[in-house]
Amino acid sequence: MYYWGFNQYIIQRTLAAKSIKESQKGILLAVLLKLVIPVIVVIPGIAAYVMVNDPSILASLGEAGLQNLPSLDQAYKAYPWLLQFLPTGLKGIAFAVLAAAIVSSLASMLNSTSTIFTMDIYKQYINKNASDKTTVYMGRLSAGVALIIACIMAPL
Repeated sequence: MYYWGFNQYIIQRTLAAKSIKESQKGILLAVLLKLVIPVIVVIPGIAAYVMVNDPSILASLGEAGLQNLPSLDQAYKAYPWLLQFLPTGLKGIAFAVLAAAIVSSLASMLNSTSTIFTMDIYKQYINKNASDKTTVYMGRLSAGVALIIACIMAPL
């Protein structure tokens, strides 16, 4: 089945809605968010590119603008470089938004991973007669194992 590029966790949340109407609202919101995210990601990159390549803008930024200057080889520095120009309150909000997005994505992916392992592998091939309590335990255990594997793989 093809879901137009949606992630499995979005589909899982949609299927878990309490009614078809709520499910439809949820998938429409997911579509809107999917369309907004590229804009949020692309605009800071374009802004950093323009700022770095325009000598007059770069000169107006002063000494702070020349520190940790992003280049095409080190494009990952662009977002943190731009954040230094925000006022203190907005820096905190930007950090909180970034942290919330990471935690939300991590929770959804762990939920999806544990559900896929528990229902598609454990319950079908390892223990077909597993009780609900055992299934929930295996889901939690598989999420924990997936998190440990992710923590080991992330630095690589």
